[in-house]
Amino acid sequence: MLEKERTPLDSNPLRLIHRQARLSVKEPIVSQEINVTTATDVDRTTSRSCQQNHGSNERSPRRLDLRVLLYGGSGAFQCPGGGEVQLVKTALYLRHCGIRAKLFNPWKDKLKDADVLHLFGTLPEHSSLVKQAREAGVTTMLSTIAWYDVGSVWHLGGTRTQSLFQVGKFLLRATCPTIPSWRRRLYHQVDCLLPNSISEAKQLVKLFGVARDKISVIPNGVDEVSLHGDVNLFEKIYGLNKFVLVPGRIEPRKNQLTLLRALKGLEVPVVFLGDTVPGYRYYERECRRLAGPEVHFLGRLNFSSDLLGSAYRSSGCVVLPGWFETPSLAALEAAIAEAPLVVTSRGCTQEYFGSDVRYVHPGRPREMREAVESALENQFQERDKRRLLSDRILRNYHWSMVAERCREVYEKRVQ
Repeated sequence: MLEKERTPLDSNPLRLIHRQARLSVKEPIVSQEINVTTATDVDRTTSRSCQQNHGSNERSPRRLDLRVLLYGGSGAFQCPGGGEVQLVKTALYLRHCGIRAKLFNPWKDKLKDADVLHLFGTLPEHSSLVKQAREAGVTTMLSTIAWYDVGSVWHLGGTRTQSLFQVGKFLLRATCPTIPSWRRRLYHQVDCLLPNSISEAKQLVKLFGVARDKISVIPNGVDEVSLHGDVNLFEKIYGLNKFVLVPGRIEPRKNQLTLLRALKGLEVPVVFLGDTVPGYRYYERECRRLAGPEVHFLGRLNFSSDLLGSAYRSSGCVVLPGWFETPSLAALEAAIAEAPLVVTSRGCTQEYFGSDVRYVHPGRPREMREAVESALENQFQERDKRRLLSDRILRNYHWSMVAERCREVYEKRVQ
């Protein structure tokens, strides 16, 4: 029997989700003037300097009237996740910055009518768009949203033979970055690469031979949406409180199977929020087969719904055990919601969270279990620490600051 029998608690959750999606969500508060340069400056940016910039009466430099098209590929929104949220939020807050930003529709929009084409994700299909944009005189940007190491490459899914082949290619590229590939061609085609972290930027230089002056680091962002609404809403609907929350799409890269093995026998509810990525139904079946009665698969919640925010705030801890995070939007949302956070050590998570969260190796189940148990046991003692982390994340990674940084890079590259 591949799938466990659903309980009334998690039966037809979409009906509940759609009902909650209609709840009103406040318009995000957008700062008028915030100075952010690169991710290297994030930890040096203080609350005082942000307030000074926000309240400054100095005349700002004249801004260009830019038209920006943003695109996440033809598969975007088929199984929405953090990448799609990054796309939508960037467009929203760019408009607050005075930029005429819209999501690109290849069937309706004309590239020649834009100043900038901003692509999201390292996808093969982007190469042809970049070529068309350059022929039309449009500046091209790419938010790479990628991570390259042996562990992450091995666990991207597929057969063992496919994984061995991918690891072999990775090791070869690590010693010779000039080896041709569609990724290398794409990275060299665009006018500017926008990785989410310094670590990711270094990988682009080392593994693909990208020139340093072609890279501008723009961090991922977050806003106050997850702080709105009734904190008890999730418990009222699902009857769960102080549970282990695991947000993210169901796929091998997110590593839910290892987490389930780690938490087996733990007498605490475990809640998975996220749809299964197309092509990985077999992985979902494996997860359900291993899951006990305390595990609930509730599907995806709308990223702007009060129900999602309530899930973060009423959880006992949030766990992101993936083989890499760049970092995920879910990690940032959990941090500002002051939820105890257990996150993978792979990727650039430590650039964002420092020593304020628990890190785990994605291949060590015992380490995962110990971290989760510690987070649950110490959730009350560490409230002040989590409050400080929440303030720091909002101060340094708010979407308004991300959009302002994008605007600065656009203007620099277009000129």
